[in-house]
Amino acid sequence: MDNLLLIVSRHVLSYFIQSVLFVYGMHLLSNKDINKKYFVICLSVSMATTYFSRLLLTFGTHTLINIIILVLFSVGLLKISAQKAVISALTLTILMFIFEGLIVFFYRLNINDPQKLERFLNTETVKITIGIISNVLLALTLLVIRFIKKRPKRQR
Repeated sequence: MDNLLLIVSRHVLSYFIQSVLFVYGMHLLSNKDINKKYFVICLSVSMATTYFSRLLLTFGTHTLINIIILVLFSVGLLKISAQKAVISALTLTILMFIFEGLIVFFYRLNINDPQKLERFLNTETVKITIGIISNVLLALTLLVIRFIKKRPKRQR
């Protein structure tokens, strides 16, 4: 039962939410209106790519594959210009990298033993926790960006 809960948590709270945030972030950062049909298609492909690439590939490689697929679908399906799609995808990826790095940094401040820290970071629960926290931080960042973009030009 615990393993099932961990699997569901990882897939729903990490892969699905991260895919939603990345596809939404592509729209937001490229100033493109959302077409619900294409949003769902792009979201489904992004989530499947994230899931399968994390199963089959090592860290870094799956991130690169996800960025390439997201950019290709953004250009082809969402009709975002290639330059905006690449900049948006890289911005989102760098933000996630920063957020995950900050979380690990704070764990590192609290756990001084390198072996204990490595064992701790390799547990499934901690990986899910890092994913959830970094997704929340990305969502908050995207909300702030959205509110800044929605403000009238006189107030900026």
